[in-house]
Order: sequence, then structure tokens, then C-alpha cells
Amino acid sequence: MGRKRIETQVKWQIVAYYKLNYHPNQIASLCNCSRGCVVNTIRNWKENGGVGDKSRSGRPRVSTEKEDKTLFKLARNNPRWSVRKLTGEWRTYQSSKSSIGRSTVNRRLLDFQLESYNETEKQLLSKEDKKKRLKWCLERKNWTFEKWSSVLFSDESNFQLVNRKTTARVRRFKNEKYESRFIKQRVQAGGGSVGIWGAITSNGTGVCQVYSGRMDQYLYIDTLENAMLPSRDLLIDDHSNWIYQQDYVLCH
Repeated sequence: MGRKRIETQVKWQIVAYYKLNYHPNQIASLCNCSRGCVVNTIRNWKENGGVGDKSRSGRPRVSTEKEDKTLFKLARNNPRWSVRKLTGEWRTYQSSKSSIGRSTVNRRLLDFQLESYNETEKQLLSKEDKKKRLKWCLERKNWTFEKWSSVLFSDESNFQLVNRKTTARVRRFKNEKYESRFIKQRVQAGGGSVGIWGAITSNGTGVCQVYSGRMDQYLYIDTLENAMLPSRDLLIDDHSNWIYQQDYVLCH
């Protein structure tokens, strides 16, 4: 009579009980399997990070766990390095003479859930800018819905239609998109040949104005007269008690 085959789901249950500090005898009883099966499953999970049956053939692993951790540290400390650069640097830490290729580096990094993303572009903020924004928020944290309903928010954006190849790539975790070291910072009036101004309130969106080039004081005055005031008339009932919120760039 051969050994009873244990389903993968049961093996993961064994691992879960082990993480909760259950004794192997208790786990065997709960999972209806032998103590030897529990011990072997936990050993396999510790050594291979999984509970699948060991591969009986195939190419042996070309890097050790310690070397994989070194690659992880290299990628975390240098998120803008290309795979070629990481591969060359990692090879200097290899104890074996096996040839490490870029595909191996990619697989190891994906095992760590480090993926390559386009660099996120965000406005450049100084420490003083951050202090001002925090102060602005704290001063208004107790505003009521009615108070916020009297605010007309506006902003404008410029869109660059050329030089798209300047975007770099970074290697990071999925939830780190807006961390400062993975962001390409830009100035408020960043380049572009086409711009759009818009406004919103709690009642909806206002009048948009599309313009060429960059916003300056003359264009901004025209925008206030032909887009901002019509937006106020459209969205805010009480014209005697309303607030126009802008971002205070130089042309404003």
C-alpha cells in the first residue's frame, strides 16, 4: 500500500498551523495526515518557499538565497538601474562561476514582487511648500459641507506633446507609486504647448478654457473674466459669500 497523496490545500493548511506555533502532532491530527507528512511539508516550505513537489529534473538554481537578497538590496538602493546594470553588478557578488543572465535577474526581482514601472511625474515641492500646504489643511479641517460648497477651485495644466522618450523607469513595489524617491519631480509651469484651465465646486464642473503656450498674467486675467466668473455664476448661488481658491503660481 503506497503513501497517501496530500492535496496542495491541505499542505498550505499545515503551513498556516505551523505559523501559529501548533505542534506537529496537533497539526497532523487537525489535517488528518501523518506526523511525517507535516514535518516534510514544513521542511519543503522552509527550503523552497512553497509546498509543491520537488522538481525531479531540470537546471539547478544558479544563485543562493543570500545572493538573491543581495540582488534585492541592489534594486532597492538603486531603483533606476536597468536590468543590464543590475546583472553586471550582481555578478560581482556571485560565489559560483555560473553565468547569470538578465532573464534570471528579472525572475528573481519578480519573485520579490519588484516590478518595473514608468517614473511618476509630480510637481516639485520644497519643504516650505509642504509646510504651507499642511497649514492650509489644518486651518480648514473643521469646515462644514456648506462652507466647502461655497468654494470655487481652479487649476490649469500644460501638456507637452514632444520628448516623450525622457520618461525613465524605476523598480518598486506596486504600492510605492507616489513615494518621493520613485518620482520624477517637475516645476509647476512645466513645459508644453497646449494648456487647459478649469474649475469645480461641490455642484459640478465649471467652464473650461483651452489656450496655447504658457499661462501668463494677461492670459490669466482673460481667463478670470471669460471662464472663472461664468463658472461662479453657473455653480454658486450666493455671490456675496463665496471663495475663489487658486494655487498662487507667479502669474496669479
